[in-house]
Amino acid sequence: MKRIESVEHIWSLICSNSTIDSETNNLSFFNVIEWITGTVPAAALDKAKADKSKGHLTQVGFEVVSRFRKKTSNKTAAFDIRLRLLSPESRILMTSNEQRVAMREGIRNMRIRNRFNVLPVEKSGDYVVIVDAKEVEEIGYSEVGRIPLEIVVNSGEKINNTKAP
Repeated sequence: MKRIESVEHIWSLICSNSTIDSETNNLSFFNVIEWITGTVPAAALDKAKADKSKGHLTQVGFEVVSRFRKKTSNKTAAFDIRLRLLSPESRILMTSNEQRVAMREGIRNMRIRNRFNVLPVEKSGDYVVIVDAKEVEEIGYSEVGRIPLEIVVNSGEKINNTKAP
């Protein structure tokens, strides 16, 4: 994988929502997400597994926000970014659309917000959101960031709390 020469990935995080103040241009995050708990019927998870699909799509609204910094301020930099969601077994469950980002001369920092309304889930475990970037003229992406995301899936089945003799 090649390094991205024009920009540097500073950070990325997952939150439920973010806003940009129109007066100060400051970014505010709401509910930074480290883990998600949801109920998915066991039959839906079994069906997704039997169909060999990329998990059961669960309605969960969230944003992935990333900050990039241009390495030189006196010229324009353009790069492409995409996000991938990996299962606990490192299987790619979702890949976002490619976004082209152009930072004009004089702009040093860029924040990129990606909004999602569904999340493919296979089971409980440690998932990872991968941030990939590449120069516009390059073919292959380079991983520039990782965001851990713990997902706890309740199967929706009734839990029996009785003790065995």
